[in-house]
Amino acid sequence: MSDHRVRDERRQAEEALARLRRQYELILNSAGEGIYSVDLDGNFTFINPKGAELLKWTVAELLGKPAHATIHHTKSDGSKYPVEACPVHASLRTGATQRVTNDAFWRKDGTSFRVDYVSAPIKEGGQTVGAIVTFRDITEPFRDITERKRAEKRLIGLLSIGISRGDRPK
Repeated sequence: MSDHRVRDERRQAEEALARLRRQYELILNSAGEGIYSVDLDGNFTFINPKGAELLKWTVAELLGKPAHATIHHTKSDGSKYPVEACPVHASLRTGATQRVTNDAFWRKDGTSFRVDYVSAPIKEGGQTVGAIVTFRDITEPFRDITERKRAEKRLIGLLSIGISRGDRPK
């Protein structure tokens, strides 16, 4: 094989790899949910723009930071969330996918928001090398449910007052 042909094949392979990388980048950047990955130490290795936006950080600010200590350190009730109890770290330890509903992630400004997320191990050669997490903000749906429950309680309270006074409909 000539040197020229080898260089051409190598260039074509590099171009194909660059196209694939770009395609994957476009897919991840276009996702409507937050997506991030962590290494075995729990440090951010990737976050898509939607995830960074939801967390009010920039992508560059998060890369390399410990994910749990940065966004998942405290439960929604204000109590500390030990890393040993974190489902993302369970994915790293056990190699099992974890599905979590109605949890809290914390933004850069110190505010929290409710999330549903899935943490799945990233495997290479049968070994867990990290985890990928997809998450979505469920604050609005949660707020709607909470408000509906409050309204129901008020209505039940009003109805019971009316019934106890004998104001029954005729």
